[in-house]
Amino acid sequence: DSLSKEQQQKYVDISLNNARQLKRLIDQIFELAHLDSETVILHTEPLGIAEFAQDVLQKMALEASNKKISLNIEPKDSSIMVMANIEKLESVITNIIENALRHCEAGDSINIELLPSKNAGHLSVSIKDTGLGIAEKDIPLIFDAHFKASNSVRGKGRNSGLGLAISKRIIELHGSELKVISALGEGTQFSFELKSA
Repeated sequence: DSLSKEQQQKYVDISLNNARQLKRLIDQIFELAHLDSETVILHTEPLGIAEFAQDVLQKMALEASNKKISLNIEPKDSSIMVMANIEKLESVITNIIENALRHCEAGDSINIELLPSKNAGHLSVSIKDTGLGIAEKDIPLIFDAHFKASNSVRGKGRNSGLGLAISKRIIELHGSELKVISALGEGTQFSFELKSA
């Protein structure tokens, strides 16, 4: 009763925000444990990857626009088909783009490139940003579920570090590897391959 309505609402909002973060963390822990199970099998289906990736980008277009960060995908070719688990692949691309948005500034760009792979019957998917980049010492550790990169200060403590560990495992279950190339001040590129449909 000693608090004003504004103060009461402020504390309720803080509690609600913390509860949401805790729920997300718990959900991620359960998902990673499930994906690490030896019995898990991903069911895949044919997917128009360019249109699918564009839909994922569209969900983050407002945030990107507010930050003056450009999002793009090339080529915009609806005929490019891959085999993938739609729900899990959306989780991977969303996680990588969200990370990129946190580490980019006005004028930066995030681009998805769909390229023929050297591995016959596969497509290479590259997600590249021109943002802050990752310190060389951190690169070997970023897929560790318990690791928080030195550049995570930009995330304002909102992120557990589990997202990339989950993404790595999902790509492994697609029969590929999630690779990263990065340098401080030069941006970051994540890439993986998917079977062509």
